[in-house]
Amino acid sequence: MYSGVMAFGLKADADTHNKFVNSLELVVPAVSIGHDESLIVYVGPNDERNHFYPEEFRNGHLRFSIGLEEADDIIADLRQAFAKCGGKLTQS
Repeated sequence: MYSGVMAFGLKADADTHNKFVNSLELVVPAVSIGHDESLIVYVGPNDERNHFYPEEFRNGHLRFSIGLEEADDIIADLRQAFAKCGGKLTQS
């Protein structure tokens, strides 16, 4: 089993980022990343450490800690949340 942390953003406003997080069913919204379950937190554009982030992350982004759940289950959860927000997740 492998896990890790990644950051990504949506081409969307803060409300849509929050809608995405609230649409997740398997992945748990959290303010701390450090558990064996998949966790996600929205880091908004007013974050005090914003000046340290690359430019593309300064308008808000998601920090996603990938847990030990089945990869297909995590992907399915991300897909359904993206769909609820009008986006889509592609996989190669």
